[in-house]
Amino acid sequence: MRRVAYSIVLLLPILCYIVFADVPSEKTEEVKELELDEPFHYDSNMTVSRTKRQFRCPPNCFSTCTSNYQCPTPSVCLQGCCCPDSPVNLATACSGGPAVAACLGGLCGQGFFCTVNNFCCRCQSGNSTGPCVNQQCPVGYICNTNNYCCPIGSGGVLGPCVNGQCPPGYTCGAGNLCYQTSG
Repeated sequence: MRRVAYSIVLLLPILCYIVFADVPSEKTEEVKELELDEPFHYDSNMTVSRTKRQFRCPPNCFSTCTSNYQCPTPSVCLQGCCCPDSPVNLATACSGGPAVAACLGGLCGQGFFCTVNNFCCRCQSGNSTGPCVNQQCPVGYICNTNNYCCPIGSGGVLGPCVNGQCPPGYTCGAGNLCYQTSG
């Protein structure tokens, strides 16, 4: 039984090649009529190719979604754009920084915040620069209740930057967040 199966598996591609690669030397009447009407070149060895569409959020795409419910099922709303949901990567889940785990029922362990993308991060939004030093942080950051430097999100934060880009009226700034441009 195995011999028969192996024979079929080996011979089938060869037979298909012989059957489909055979081009008759005489042209049929239909082909002759088509050649007179249309200037196409028919080639039995012609190959067809296409470019694979990249499946990720296009740069500068800022559509009108305001929540994940307005996007197709495998997509999420990021900065007003329906983008494909990227695979879970704990190393960059917190706006480019590491997450410790996913939220459970909207809750995280002590010292972590459940973010909008459902990960437990050091900051409520954006990426931490690290622990506070003598309760001090770099410009654009503030020492949070867990003694970590987190981006200042005083009303002008839209959300995380997408591929380093933000919609018009916002700029990518501290903590990889989109801040409202003054002016």
